Parts: sequence; structure tokens; C-alpha cells
Amino acid sequence: MTESNETNVTPESTSVVTTIHQASPDFSGPLRASNHNTSVTTVNEDRELELALNMTGAGVLPEQVMLVGESDTGFERFQVAGDDDGQKSGWLARNYNEDGVLVAATYGNWKISDKQYGWRFDGFSALPVDEQKAIEESVRIARITAQEHKEKEQKESREVLAKRYDSLALASDHPYLTKKGISVTEGVKVRGSELMIPLHDVNGNLLTAQYIGVDGNKRLAKGCGKKGAFYKIQGDDTVILIAEGYATAVTLNEATGYTTLMAIDCGNLIHVARALRGSKSAIVICGDNDQFTDGNPGTTKAKEAAKASDAVCVFPAFSRLDTRPTDFNDLATLEGVNEVKNQVEMVVELALLRIPAEYEVSNKGVYLKKKDDTRERLCSPLKVLAMTRDRNSKNWGKYIELTDADGVNHKFAVPAELINEPKALLGLLTQYGLSGSINKQNDIATYINLCKPVRRAICTDKVGWKDKSFILPDGMIGESNEAIVVQARGELQDIFEKNGTLEDWKTKVAALCSGNSRMILAVSMAFASPLLHLIGEESGGVHLRCGSSRGKTTSLRLAKSVWGNPTTIQVWRATDNGLESLASLHNNTLLCMDELGQLDPKKAGDAIYMLGNGKGKQRADSSAEARSVKTWNLLFLSTGELSLQEVMKKTGDTTYAGQEVRFIDLPADAGAGFGIFDHIHEYPSSAEFANDVNRNSNNYFGTAGKAFLRFIANNYDSAEVTAKKLVEDFVKNLDIEASDPQVKRVARKFGVIYAGGCLATRSKITGWDVEDVFNSIKQCFTEWLEERGGDGSLEEARTLEEVKKRLRRSSNMFGDRDSALPSAMNQGRESWGHYFDGFYHVFVP
Repeated sequence: MTESNETNVTPESTSVVTTIHQASPDFSGPLRASNHNTSVTTVNEDRELELALNMTGAGVLPEQVMLVGESDTGFERFQVAGDDDGQKSGWLARNYNEDGVLVAATYGNWKISDKQYGWRFDGFSALPVDEQKAIEESVRIARITAQEHKEKEQKESREVLAKRYDSLALASDHPYLTKKGISVTEGVKVRGSELMIPLHDVNGNLLTAQYIGVDGNKRLAKGCGKKGAFYKIQGDDTVILIAEGYATAVTLNEATGYTTLMAIDCGNLIHVARALRGSKSAIVICGDNDQFTDGNPGTTKAKEAAKASDAVCVFPAFSRLDTRPTDFNDLATLEGVNEVKNQVEMVVELALLRIPAEYEVSNKGVYLKKKDDTRERLCSPLKVLAMTRDRNSKNWGKYIELTDADGVNHKFAVPAELINEPKALLGLLTQYGLSGSINKQNDIATYINLCKPVRRAICTDKVGWKDKSFILPDGMIGESNEAIVVQARGELQDIFEKNGTLEDWKTKVAALCSGNSRMILAVSMAFASPLLHLIGEESGGVHLRCGSSRGKTTSLRLAKSVWGNPTTIQVWRATDNGLESLASLHNNTLLCMDELGQLDPKKAGDAIYMLGNGKGKQRADSSAEARSVKTWNLLFLSTGELSLQEVMKKTGDTTYAGQEVRFIDLPADAGAGFGIFDHIHEYPSSAEFANDVNRNSNNYFGTAGKAFLRFIANNYDSAEVTAKKLVEDFVKNLDIEASDPQVKRVARKFGVIYAGGCLATRSKITGWDVEDVFNSIKQCFTEWLEERGGDGSLEEARTLEEVKKRLRRSSNMFGDRDSALPSAMNQGRESWGHYFDGFYHVFVP
């Protein structure tokens, strides 16, 4: 029995995998063993026959081809099936012992693969172990030498090919392209009447080229090999499609926009797909449907390639078969490129998700596949859409989509540390409507952990602007080159909840604000907060102060309805940490705070400075390393019965101008006899009016802010210019050029508030009249200025007031105008001056 070893040599390794190959029975005639009485020549003739039969049985040596002996290089080259005239893709390396007897050989067919076959003479296994080892070593060296020989030959052929390619002109048109209904792509050239398609490896090295004739006949460049070679049509690298032929690849790229690779034929699909394994892109094998060929090699090989590379595959489905269609170019010709796109996109999402093989996800839920081919349901539909991380590649997590019992989709990011807490994770998922047994919480967490989707998203722990896009818990508003999501443990979701439609809010909430200065001020603040980022303004707040039951909390609910559920309004009773977290969570939106009087008087002043400065304190974590400082840029609306000055007086402190500029104290009472309201429209009483405002605010919320963000994001640059002009125009109209700088700073804050209300009105969100917005904000500024005591310096006014108090307490130190000496001098004390006409006249040395 003749023994044969078959070896696979891959580009990654020259290690050998040995199997037994049995010669075909048709060539298993009598074989003579060697003996000392037989001449070397006779023995070798018999063994050459054994070898030839073995090579023929392996399908390498065609029956009609005769081996003629070794070449000068130690290898014999011979023609194989498919070789052109003069081409010899078969190779053979013989191994002789020290007596010149043929004992082993290595051979292969470079035209179809790198596979190396090994032959040992009949009786090899009876040789002493030392002789067997010596022969095996010579065979091993022969294999390596054969591979080196092949690589050298291919390198020389590729150098010739590269020079030829460089000398040719780029193609602009060709009958083959016209016939296939495709456009020429980058790098394709013309050689004579043929198109020349350059094919590279994953490192960009030119490996070979395919020539396509006018009649569609295709051939590869000689001596270059093709394993792992492909032609790349650049597109969106999120997904890479792999197809067989050039026309199919071009069609797929034109239909989908994804990067597409032409792999030459179905046999090379697996090599190209393996080369891309580990890529950050989703891989889709777009195989040919060779339904009219026995064994359907296109489908068979594509499935093998997909399995070997963790990819997915798709095949064209035709509504008619009379033209015997097979590939996606045929589909485009018959049914259009949109049908190509639709069929491919059906599997692209699956490729992007990279769902682990042991799980199955459908519109009915997530299932765990069991070894007995049964399935176990874990939960309702849940997909991991993306991996999340911050810009420093830290704080990883998963961006999840789940469907609740009403069929509503929810998308949100979950930190990795929460995924490792199955009980807490299931609690969060359940809040969004996931149905799953608590007994499956570990399995659900494992499923989420194992999902490694292709998509990546930048995560942030707060909402707000990122470049020209606004990030909210449920997604991003505006265009961005990268996906950005909010990743927190859940508290953000409630803050930006929505209910009802924008039209509901506009007609049942905003409409009630018309003609009411404090109501328009409050809602305009909600729209103005996102503008701070655009126009470079600092954070700041407005405090509406008045007694109880005057409607001040109603204004908070009204303003909060722009962004979310009014039931999430916060109170001032909070620690420094708590206040910092609240501000960060509301970044670039409106923070609503109730009951200023509940704030610790000792911390009141610092709290206002902190909120206005937009930055928290530096703190250390449990390992004594510095935590990242929380930051924000926002407007905050406050209400309470006490002013900041009155709160701080409780501990004997006083307010400073810096605090009062950052936190504008405004009387909430509009002075019309209706508390906070100027007008109550057709309502019989302010109480009933307030009830409707509160009721509607609690029923319709969270839509206006998002509509405003969409308007700003879609018109970002022009909105920035417009907002700045609106602020400047408002301040200019106040005629405060000679006023104290503190007054001007406050005036700009009112100007920003006006810009917010004005832009929201111009974008058809509020339904107000722009003039009503201007008059309302100006009225609030004017009343603030009057209560302040004028437009001078607050510090100077307070200093003079203190001096006046002291002078009044020392009135006996002044005489009247007609008195020669004041009473103090009559008593032997020094005189300070005269007092008349309501003024103190002090003597100056």
C-alpha cells in the first residue's frame, strides 16, 4: 500500500498537518519493494510510477502529463488543468537517500491552493526510526524550499505586473461596463481591449490582476497567485461587503454605499473573509446564487466563508428565473438597485449587532439555544446596538434598545459596572418595560456582556452640546461624525421624560402665557439655557420671590414642562455634592429649584457662586486620586418666600454684588392683583387660571425643548449669529450705557432670556407674538432695576447708606446753617459740620 501525506501550508505558518491519502484504485497495480539485488535505476523507476499514481490519485497530476525528471532548481514543474500554454502551476520536489534511491517526495498545484502533498515509498513504515526521521527532515526542508520557491516566483511576477500596471492609463469606459450597467471605479485600467482590475492584500500590496475582455471573458495575471487577493471599492467602512466578481461588487457598492471587496471567485471568498477577521467593520458575504449549477458552489462556499470568519451571508432572491440569474448584478438588472439595497440591508443590521452564536433574537424575545436544539426564552426583545466609551477609552458600557409591551422602543446607555450587577441591571431594564423573570437576571446580564456590536459610541455622563449636536438620554439631536450617548445609572431618563405632542403643549400650555411677564420670562429661560453655549455667556439664575399661594411654583412647573416632567422639580435643600450633580445633569438646559428658604444659610452664598461659575469642587475618590470636576453651563430658575439676602441674614451674613449679579432677585408678584399673573384671560379667578396652568403643564411636557434643539441644530451657525444680535439689540434698547457694569451684566442675562423666547417664537414653537416676549422681559428688568434702587454701583449705594445711618445716629455733631457752632461744640466736643436741606455738610481739613 502506498502512503501519502497531505499538508496545508498557510500564509501564517509553515507548520505541517499530515493526513493519509489513498491512491485511486484505478492506478493501484503491483508495486515492487526495493532489495539489495535490484539496481537503483530499476527501483527508482518503480517508485516514480508509485509517485505518479499517487499524484494522479490526489488530483494534482493530470493523467496525460508525463513527469520528465528534475530541473536545475531541484524542482520539476508541470502543467495542470486550467494552465495556459507555457504555464506550469504543478510542482514536484523529490527526496533521495544516500544511495540515490527515491524515498519521498512533496508536490502540489499552485494554481488552486498552497496545499502540499507528501509521498513516501511503500515500505517506508518498516524502515528504522532513525531513517524515517532523516527522510521526514529532508521532506520538511523540501516543503519549506518549495514555499520559498513559490514566493520568489510570485514576487518576480508581481514586480513585472506592478510595472505593467503603472504604465497603463485609467479606464473611463468599456463595453463590459456598459453591458453590466455599472460605472468604472477607482484604479481600474485598460490594457488593449481588456479592463485590468488590480487586486491587493489587506496590507495594500499588489498581488495580482484580473483582465476582463469585451465579451466578459476573465483571466488572472500569470504566476502571481490569488489567495486572499481582492479589489476594494471604498465606501462606508462600518460594513464591508465581499462579493465574487467585479460587476457584482460595483453594483453592491452603488446600491448600499458600503465598502465592497471583489474576491475574484467563490473559492477565494474564505481567504478574503479570514483576512478581515477581527476587523472593526461588520462583514457580509454577498454570495452568488448558483442555483442552476450542481451543488450551488456560490452559496456553499459563501456559507463556509461566513462560518470561518464570524460573518453573515446573503444571497440574491429573484422574482423571475427565465434569464437564469445568479448574482446581485443580475438582480439590479432585473429589479433595480433599490431591490439590491433592500435585500442586503436585511442582514446588515444582524452583522452590525454581532449577536453571539448561542443566542437568537427576534421580535418575540431573546432566546438561549440549548444543546438539544431547543430554545429557552430569557426576556422580551433586547438588542445591544453599540459599545460605548469616553474619549479617553474609559468608562465603557453598552447602548441598548428594548421593546416594551406596547411596542415602544427605548434606547439608552448602561455603564459596564451596572451590567455586572444583574439585580440592579434587571431593575433598570424593567423600568423601561423589559419583561423577564428575576430567575433569568444572570442569563440576561451574560447575554448583554457577550454581545460585541460593531458600532461604537462616545459616552458622556451629562446632557448638552457636543460640537453642533445636542446629547439627550434618548439620543442625539443634530448631525455628528460620531455617535454620542448619555451614559448614566438612570436618573437622567426621568428628567427629560415627555408626554403629549408639541401642538398640545403649544395650545394648552404656552398659549396661557400670553400677556404674562413672569410666565413668559420663565418659559423663555428654558429656551435660553441652550443658547449660552452658542454665544459664550456664563451661567446664571433668576429668583422669583413672593409670599405663599401667589403662583411662584406654578412658574417653575411651566418652565420645567419645556424639558420634562414637572414632578421632577428639585428643592434647594441639598448638599454641595447633590447640587453639583443636579447642575451637571441639567447642563445646557434649565434647572428648576423650589423653596430657597430651605437652603442652609451658611452655604447659600457659596452655592450661588458655584452654580454661577459653572464648576464644582475638586474631590478625591476612594483611592485618593482626583475625580473629574463636574462642570455645567445653564440657567437656573428659583422660587421662594425669602430672597438670598434674607436667607443669608439668618447667620449674620450679607450678600455681595457678585452673588446678586449671578442670581437675579425679582419680585414674583406682577402687581396686577393676580399674584404672579398679569392677565388671567377668560378665567373667573387667578386660582382657576393657576389650576389649569399646573394641570396642563403636568400633562403636556418634554416636547418643546427637543423641538427647539432641532431648530437650533439644523440652523446652528445662523442661530448663533441671530442670538448674539438679539441680546445686543435688547441691551441697546434699555439705554443703560452710563449704568454701572453690574447693571449691564444683569441686562445681558435678561437679553439672553429674551433671545431664547424670541427664537422659540420665530421657530413656531410658542405661538406668541415676538413683541410680547420683548415687553415681558423688559418689564421684568425694569422692575428689578427699580427694586435695586437705580443703575449705580451697589457697593457705593450700600456704603453711602451705611454712612447715612451712622450720621443719623450722630446728628448732635452737626449744626444748622444759621448756627455759628453746633451743639457739640457748645458741649466742648468737636463739630463735624452742618445739616440743612436734607444734606449733611462735613467739614474737610
